[in-house]
Amino acid sequence: MSQALFSGNIHQFLLQENVRLKVVNLAWNGLGEAGGIALADALIANNTITDLDISANRLTMNVAQKFVKTINVNDTLEVLKV
Repeated sequence: MSQALFSGNIHQFLLQENVRLKVVNLAWNGLGEAGGIALADALIANNTITDLDISANRLTMNVAQKFVKTINVNDTLEVLKV
């Protein structure tokens, strides 16, 4: 699956009303910049994920900056592994 396709799918999936995931491990999935930014965007509106592992995904500084903004507005996420 291409990064662009994956990033769009993860964003749409996490924003569905019936998604109640609490722990998500996406380590070693090759998210890259597009996937990381899409995930950070989705987490802004997500209020169920408490533990997220995105380690070993070649994330860029842009993704890190996006996650800083996300963490400031997402009160649910307790653990973020990068």
